[in-house]
Amino acid sequence: MWLADIDEFQVCPADILYLTQRYTLATLYYITDGDGWTECSQLSTSSCTTDSTRFLSAVDVCFWFGISCTQQEVSGIFIDNNNLSGELPDELRLLDQLVDIDFDGNQFISGTIPSSYGSFDLLETIDLDNNDIS
Repeated sequence: MWLADIDEFQVCPADILYLTQRYTLATLYYITDGDGWTECSQLSTSSCTTDSTRFLSAVDVCFWFGISCTQQEVSGIFIDNNNLSGELPDELRLLDQLVDIDFDGNQFISGTIPSSYGSFDLLETIDLDNNDIS
């Protein structure tokens, strides 16, 4: 619903890469209670570098808090110690250029690591300690 009704970033439906990245990261935001994040959520009053670095802002996802990109493709997600809660979304598998995932120290990420994470060809690091993952 966010992509269809709220997102202000102009994505051409034919641009599958940008559409997939926005969808996947929006899913990460909503499934981990993004409004409850301590930094750079849509509702947090804590400082971000700029408002455009907030998750779900109307800029390219490569500028969002905790996201790094290589040649316009998401290659790293670094959102540690930020009060994420809930389970890890299976949708991250859609980011096939991921090299690094860091959700260390959120304490409230629960459940299991999705089996689809085993299909990342380029993944080098996944940091999930200090969470409630079984």
